[in-house]
Amino acid sequence: MNKLIPALVTFALFGLINAQVIAQSSSSSSSSTSSTSSSGGSWYATTIMGNRACEGSDGVIERRNPGAKEGDYFNVDDALYSTVVLPDFIIDGGPPAVGYSTVNVVYANGSSFDRPMRMEIEEADIVYDYAFTFAPTGGWDVWGSEMIQVGSVAGKDRVRLISLTEEGGPNIDRVSLNLSIDCGASGGCGYGGGVKACPPAPKDIPQLCDIRFDEMPGWGQSQFNVTITNTSDETIDGYTARWLLRYGQEFSSGWNADFSSEYYNSALDELVVSNDAGSWNGTLQPGAESSFGYITQTRYEVDSHLPLEVFFNHGYCAIEGSSSSSSSSSSSSSSSSNSSSSSSSSSSSSSSSSSTSSSSSSSSSSSSSSSSSSTSSSSSSSSSSSGGQGEVVADVDINNDWGEGYCAVLVVENTSSSAVSWNVSLTIEGQVSSLWNANWSQSGAQLNVEGVAWNGTLQPGEVNTSVGFCANRGAEPSKEPEAQLCSEPRPEVCTALWDPVCATRADGSTYTAGNSCSACANAAVLSTVPGEC
Repeated sequence: MNKLIPALVTFALFGLINAQVIAQSSSSSSSSTSSTSSSGGSWYATTIMGNRACEGSDGVIERRNPGAKEGDYFNVDDALYSTVVLPDFIIDGGPPAVGYSTVNVVYANGSSFDRPMRMEIEEADIVYDYAFTFAPTGGWDVWGSEMIQVGSVAGKDRVRLISLTEEGGPNIDRVSLNLSIDCGASGGCGYGGGVKACPPAPKDIPQLCDIRFDEMPGWGQSQFNVTITNTSDETIDGYTARWLLRYGQEFSSGWNADFSSEYYNSALDELVVSNDAGSWNGTLQPGAESSFGYITQTRYEVDSHLPLEVFFNHGYCAIEGSSSSSSSSSSSSSSSSNSSSSSSSSSSSSSSSSSTSSSSSSSSSSSSSSSSSSTSSSSSSSSSSSGGQGEVVADVDINNDWGEGYCAVLVVENTSSSAVSWNVSLTIEGQVSSLWNANWSQSGAQLNVEGVAWNGTLQPGEVNTSVGFCANRGAEPSKEPEAQLCSEPRPEVCTALWDPVCATRADGSTYTAGNSCSACANAAVLSTVPGEC
């Protein structure tokens, strides 16, 4: 027999009442998050997938029988008191409406007998019990649903499912929570919530990859550079990876992949990242890597922003060696780029551009702004792989700016008629904290970037947007003062802001300045020049 459990459920239930079976059918239900409202109240629904069950559960996450929404489901052990541990669900906000809320479980029972389970919902040390029958559905690949009525839902809750016979429980695809809210009461419709990720239950699905998350925390947000390595023996041609964000994180923007997300009201539960088959970032030979990145906003302080588990195609990725750091000086890395989409909006603006040929270089400057304004200049150089006169145009697009730092995409275009191997030199603001999809170094304000094996050669007319970086601006540098002018005779010593500084009087004599600018002797100061007299 095959079976599996739900993994993202933990809801807050207050004043729960005796369970009652509301409906039962052999068809599967929708798992999308939604909300509707009227003048008197609002109705919220969220779905928790069975493949998100926590460690301590009796059973495994598997993928043997078709029909589960995400392919994976939880197979409960065939034993009395087999337990499914579901993640805590959190709901914050105003009071619930007078009426009822429901819990709906989508499951498969291919046996000829019921597989009853008890749902325990624990809130503030009070445990409420609800009974599910889980009648036969007609096959292990036939998914039905059973819904019970419960009391109101609010706060933070812990949820368990426990089998009541030696046959254990069914395979569990997902659990849906439906909540009615009284918008007219004190507190209004101000609900927000999410699932608190937990260490995962055992898996009986293949490991296809390793995944690494490198976090660069910022003010109220975090950037993640993600690298996936194909650890299987087969080529991966197109992929979809999904994981829960920690409670309090909200997806902002991403690059080098397509992004989608599912929300519970204003809180993001799950991030889905994909690259299509045949795309430059979606095909991975055994041992090959694919890289992308994303930015999240932090609504609440949490211990960690890193995921606890990642599902990947029909298997999963093992999380390896992930890190969290605030800054770095110079290093090299490689990654990729594609397209991104988000349910939340983000702004970007072009920052600088430059063009060169293989025998000359030039520089230019322009300004860019996002949440704050910045100015940068850039110059680039390129060499033609065919020996001709190759020309590269480089643009820097700032896609996220928070004042003290920013993230940007480097757009490199070959405008010549021959293939070129490119490298560029940019004058930027701040110190680079991370750069992906290229080799790089930084000396002062100059950033040198060179393409890697898979993106280092540009064909005629080709545009590469796979390289990006983030930088910390830090404190604004102090500006050198302008020359001080004196219009009347003063004491013998003239001082300036620099120390030491040489200043020249109108009569041609010089003096060494001190460390404060007060007055000049006999005549006006014509100039101030740092250095020795």
